[in-house]
Amino acid sequence: MVLAVALFVFSAILLVGFIGFYLWWKKYGKEMFNMVKNMGNSSKLPIKPMNIGDITKQMDEFKKLFNKNR
Repeated sequence: MVLAVALFVFSAILLVGFIGFYLWWKKYGKEMFNMVKNMGNSSKLPIKPMNIGDITKQMDEFKKLFNKNR
């Protein structure tokens, strides 16, 4: 009897969680992931894409930038 009650409570909690996640996904989730996908396609990003080959050059530019702000 105790096991049946515990299973019922656990199932109810899972059901409420899945319904909450579904409602959140419908309202915010799709839009958020589409926004992230569209950010990658944007050419107006202020940060240049970093090449692995010139990591030392990028680090020097970061040092210069942070030293200017002091």
